[in-house]
Amino acid sequence: MEEKWVGAIVLLVLSLDLPWNKLKGILNIKELVGLNELKELDLSNNNVKSFVAPKGVKRPLGLSNLEVLYLYNNSFSNTTLSSLRGLPSLKILDLSKNKLKGVLNVEVGLNKLKELDLSDNNVESFVAPKGTDRSRMYGYDVALSFYSFHQ
Repeated sequence: MEEKWVGAIVLLVLSLDLPWNKLKGILNIKELVGLNELKELDLSNNNVKSFVAPKGVKRPLGLSNLEVLYLYNNSFSNTTLSSLRGLPSLKILDLSKNKLKGVLNVEVGLNKLKELDLSDNNVESFVAPKGTDRSRMYGYDVALSFYSFHQ
């Protein structure tokens, strides 16, 4: 009897760069759902307004190991932040050059957030993630809207 070996290719994607891809509007992230080990995602310089999850997925960006997310130069508004709830490992978030304004709530499950860039938006103030030691925050300048958190 002859044995047959059936192999499988396991694709481990740690970083995904999609800047300048002319992505626009509401982005269905169904292709990202299986990328459980993804650590860095760059969707900058597109025209994305928000994310939508496929049926059965409660959190649009349920990437539990994602540490770095570049969303600068898109069309995100304050309501988009709720889609970031599925990112418990996120440390760096760049939301510069979007359509954010007023008071921004960034405490939606982003407890490990260390750096937040909100420059070139109309953000007046923000609510930091729970557990963030605001006394150790540096670079706090509402005019520049760049914040760093150290826990």
